[in-house]
Amino acid sequence: NDSIIPLTLVGTYHPVKNDELLAVLSDKKETRIIWDLSVKTPKEIILQRENIDTIQEILLDSGSKYTEMNEDGSEVLFSDDEKIVRYHQNGFFDYRLRQLNGPKGAVEEAFEKAVAFIEARRKKIIYETDINLRSIESKENYYVFTFDYLFDDMDLEVLDEGTRTIGPVITISANRERVLDVKWYIKTLEYNDYHNYYNLNFYDFYENQLVSEPQFGGQIQDITIKYLYSENGMRAEPYWMVETDQKFYLKMDPEVE
Repeated sequence: NDSIIPLTLVGTYHPVKNDELLAVLSDKKETRIIWDLSVKTPKEIILQRENIDTIQEILLDSGSKYTEMNEDGSEVLFSDDEKIVRYHQNGFFDYRLRQLNGPKGAVEEAFEKAVAFIEARRKKIIYETDINLRSIESKENYYVFTFDYLFDDMDLEVLDEGTRTIGPVITISANRERVLDVKWYIKTLEYNDYHNYYNLNFYDFYENQLVSEPQFGGQIQDITIKYLYSENGMRAEPYWMVETDQKFYLKMDPEVE
């Protein structure tokens, strides 16, 4: 139902098929300029004690009460009878209802609630970072929607430095009535002051980088490029994303000038 998707949200969910390789498969060298990105928390919601009221106004509602900030100032807790919310210094917004119940409904109804939750907060912050629907998963009593940021036709995902895994910038669980749980890295994206030239040719990548990777093995199902940034970092760089019987990532090597 396209009518529930606001124009400010980019919705392009295309499950990857085994025969779809997104890298360049010809023997012709394919070079592209890719900018290094600056990843920042919007200034309106930077976590500071004097900013608590503004954060509450933008991200929550009047019913949620400020409870406490931890000792080092890296996290603030809000709560009420219905939900518990934690907001972190790195812009991570963790919202959870105390009771995860209610009628599941149709996926379109739940998606409408998820989109409305995002858009209500985006409008208050007034930032134009595009969002791309990544996946939809049906659970017993609700749906889980994941989203990536989109910049220069490349998805941006979050790198967990501790586990060395990557994940979406937004994960929302919702049913037909309401949003139940949200995990959201709230960030603005813009060009840094430099870029590099990158060779996108698959065969060059295979011979120069992929074939020597210990994780590589089995049939290649998908190869594409995405931006990754550390959950506590302020910079996003391009990576090759490779899927065989497992998924792994390799930092792209720029062309030598």
